Amino acid sequence: MSFCYLALGGNVGDIPQTFDRALDRLHNDSRLRLTGRSSLYRSRPMGADAGAAYLNAVAEFETTLSPHDLLAEVQQVECEFGRVRTITWGPRTLDLDLLYLGEVVLETPSLVLPHRHAWYRRFVLRPMVELAPEVRHPLWGETQSELLARIDRRPLPVVLDDVDAISAAQRHELEADFADVAFRRGRIQDGAGELVVRAQAPACASDGPAVNLSEFHLAPAAALRAVLEAALGECDRVEA
Repeated sequence: MSFCYLALGGNVGDIPQTFDRALDRLHNDSRLRLTGRSSLYRSRPMGADAGAAYLNAVAEFETTLSPHDLLAEVQQVECEFGRVRTITWGPRTLDLDLLYLGEVVLETPSLVLPHRHAWYRRFVLRPMVELAPEVRHPLWGETQSELLARIDRRPLPVVLDDVDAISAAQRHELEADFADVAFRRGRIQDGAGELVVRAQAPACASDGPAVNLSEFHLAPAAALRAVLEAALGECDRVEA
């Protein structure tokens, strides 16, 4: 039996009801037991085509499922609740992301654990810190509270490590649009406690947390903008 954490998001329809029904559906699977859930949080949509503001939450389950069987079950529930994968970062009835499955570290074409972007996305970290602040990232050992504190610094220190594809003009535009960010160039090992951004993946996981812009299938400057929006974007708890 392992604990897993799922991120929930949506911005189409009655989202609180959809979350409740989806969690009940998963809990009714004999291989999954819902053991906790966060409050709802409202966040700004990512991307020009994302639509209205999102509601987000995180749920904790105990499970006997293998990583890929759990992914298949999660994707089945998404389909049952009307998820259609047509637009990247488009409007969603229900988005379920598998964040962590115990201490599993896995990288396959269909599944990466822990989730690549969970460690810097505010709309994931805020509900995670409410629900399970001491859960540690399997690769880097930092708790959810420590990961949130990393992106809470102001100005947010962003290390551009080997990001030559971002021109000086693009960097100046980003600096103008994100006044709470302090950019600098440097090597990844200099980035303790900072948000490190690379054009490619780090040489090894022990280098510490870093964003790999090549994963976004966007131009580097556009990918960096998406990263900053996810780290800095408003994410407010929705009062019951």
